Parts: sequence; C-alpha cells; structure tokens
Amino acid sequence: MYLYLGLSIIIGYLLGAVSPAWILGKVLRGIDIRKVGTKNAGTTNAYKILGIGPAIITAVHDLAKGLFAIYIAWRLGVPDPLYLLAGIAAFLGHIYPFYLGFRGGQGSATILAIFFFLAIKVFLIIPLPWHQLLALAIIALVVLYVSRIASLLGIVILPLVWLMMIDLTFTYPDQRFNILMIILILFYLWYRALTETIRRKMIELSDHTKEQLMNWRTFARPLAIFIPIIYIYTSKEAILWVVGIVGGIFVLVDLFRLVSKGINLFLFKNIVGLMKEKETHKFSSMTFFMLAAFISILLFDRDIAIIALTFIIFGDLAVKFFGAQFSRRMIFRDRSLEGLIIYFAFSLFFGIFLGDQLGTVIWLPLIGAIAASLTDLFSIFGIDDNFTVALISGAVMQGIRIFG
Repeated sequence: MYLYLGLSIIIGYLLGAVSPAWILGKVLRGIDIRKVGTKNAGTTNAYKILGIGPAIITAVHDLAKGLFAIYIAWRLGVPDPLYLLAGIAAFLGHIYPFYLGFRGGQGSATILAIFFFLAIKVFLIIPLPWHQLLALAIIALVVLYVSRIASLLGIVILPLVWLMMIDLTFTYPDQRFNILMIILILFYLWYRALTETIRRKMIELSDHTKEQLMNWRTFARPLAIFIPIIYIYTSKEAILWVVGIVGGIFVLVDLFRLVSKGINLFLFKNIVGLMKEKETHKFSSMTFFMLAAFISILLFDRDIAIIALTFIIFGDLAVKFFGAQFSRRMIFRDRSLEGLIIYFAFSLFFGIFLGDQLGTVIWLPLIGAIAASLTDLFSIFGIDDNFTVALISGAVMQGIRIFG
C-alpha cells in the first residue's frame, strides 16, 4: 500500500506541476505569464492576458488535477483518507513546479475543488447545519451590502465556518480527519483573501475606525466569551462566583477612581485604552458588562443567559469595525443603519450557533437578536448598552418562553 501511496503522491505532484497558463503564454504569446498582469499563473490572469479560450483550459485543468490525482490514488488501492494526500501533492505541485524554479500559481482553484469533494463526502454522511448556514448567508449579504467590498466576505465568513466545522469534529468524531482537512483548506483560502486585500490596499481604515479598534479593550472583548463557555460546562453557582468576583474587582476599581481624582487621572494617562473619555465620571463599560452578566445568569434560564451575553460580545465587536468604517445612514444619535444590521446579523449567527448546542428553538435567538440590536441602537434611557443589551434581550427571550 505504501508503495502505491508514494507513487500516487509523485503522480499528483507532477499533475499539479503542469501549468496551462504558463505553457499557453509561452506558446501563444512568447511570454512568461508570471511576469505580466497580476503575475499569477492562474485563470484570471490567463483571461486578462491570453483570452477566454486559454482561461477556460486553465480553469478546467486547475480544478480537475487535484481530483484526478485523488482518483488515481483510489484506483491504485490507496485507502480513504490517505488518498487525499495525492490531491494535496497536486496542490503543492501547482504552487511549486520544479521546472519553473518552484514558483507557480496560488493553487486556489485546485484546493477549492478538493474542498468541494471533501464537503460533499462529509455532508452525505452527516446532516448540514441548516440554521447556522442560513445565519451565515445573512451575514454574507449584510457584509456585502454594508462594505461593498467583495474580498471582505472571505475574511469575515471563513472564520465563522471554521467555528462550525470545529464543532462538528466533536459531534461526529468518525469524520474528524475529513473535517480537519476542510478547516485547513479554508484557512489557506482565508490567508489568501487576507493577504490579497492587504497587498492591493482594498481597505483604508478611517481615523474613527482606528480609534475604535486600536486599543487593548477591543482585542480583549472576545475573551468575554469565556463567561458563556464556563457556564456551559459548570453549574450556575460556580459561574456566579466567577463573575461575581471578577465583577466585584471591576466595581471596586471604578469606585476608587471615581472618589479619587488622582487615581482617575493616573489610569487615564498611564494605561492607554483602559478607559474611554466618556467614562471619566461613571462606571466603565467593562463594569457594566460584568454586572449585566451576573444579573443575566442569576435571573434567566441557562441557554437564554448564554445567548444574551453572546449578543453583546460579538454584536458589539462587529459594530466597532463595520459601524465605524462603513456607516452612511445615521438613524439615532451616533447609531447608523449599517451598524444596526451588522449588529443583528452577527448576534443572530452566534445566537443560533450556541442555541443549536443548547437545544434552543431557532426563533428564540432570532427574536433575541432583534431585541439586542434595537437596544444597542437606541441605548435605552442613556444607560450603557453593555448593561442593557444582555438584560433586555434576555428578558424578551425569557418572557416569550414563559408566556409565549
């Protein structure tokens, strides 16, 4: 078997190393396609430089060679999943062809074909997470509408697909290898999308966006997800102790700085990003969040508290970038239509994702996401949204569960 595995890997690499764009460029135009246009030996550059015919030949070959390599390995008797190594060899051959100084194309078409092969293979056995896919589609449409930058789709959507796939590795351990291969492929595609966006400078961050993002509080915000995660795996009493102690520390720090001008001034001047200007004479948003977390856990059902806290964590984080960078239609004070629908879309996805794990019916996080995004929009009674979002959305979901 190992002899045939090695042979299939060699065949796969040689198949992958064949570059129609480079060969046709030499034959038809006498050029090295890697030195003109986008300087990539792929379908898009072949179309721009050589025309539609060579582009079609390039596309068909680049899409098929990884799958053909897998087929050859299978025919040679290489078992599942080892035959996938032949497809990966074709992908590497495309990127590192030996006769071109190991500088070929990006391999996106080849690896994308292998991705679809694996996805079909996996989801013929396990059910598709339709609720999560629907929520993901909503995020994709909203991101495209708000940003009008197609390249952002891959950068934003693929990490969410990783999250879904990682969850499936625990639910379906017999498909773990195939799912992990899918995750690795998606990571490569995400890396390509990110580097291409940076290289071509498709996004120029505004000063307001930089102000929102470039501080340690923004980067620390996703760490708050540990509160729902801990609650998933521990008791209500345990998480109340954790949140109560951490929240108590935040409250004490705020009380000390509010009664002492010296401490307040020191914190603002010496710990960049710790406090916002508007928090000079009131509790910080971190304190409000911890208080909301404690009350939510205390009052609401376990799944509702977890989902409500997720809204403020990821809805707020998404708005910090998309709302700051792409707001065009202001609705209420400093809140925009773009920020509203971004908040809703991300809240809905994470609410449904966690709801599926906790056995929550789909319409409950849907209604909760609507309540959370509207609460953030109007900042009820001028109270910090870090306090109101979880409590109001949680109360709405709890009320519907009790009286609906």
